[in-house]
Amino acid sequence: FVDPKGLRNLDGMDDPKILLHTTIKNLENRLADADVILNSFIISNTPSRDVSWWRNNTKVELEKNHVLFQDEDKDVYIGKMLAMVSGEK
Repeated sequence: FVDPKGLRNLDGMDDPKILLHTTIKNLENRLADADVILNSFIISNTPSRDVSWWRNNTKVELEKNHVLFQDEDKDVYIGKMLAMVSGEK
């Protein structure tokens, strides 16, 4: 799942939309079907600097939580997402 959205109106790192990347992996594990792989990402049009107030989370922390930045990383965010899905670093 890929959700293009702004982040300003979310409730920080504990927002259910951000936590979906964990929730969906739990569902994948419960399904126990090797043919089903679930992932979720937020592709933000809000710059990372505008959400740094979320307990001072860094851009790296946001990316670990599957939040990628469309405008500031326009040349690499899709590659980052595909690498995360395939298990690369």
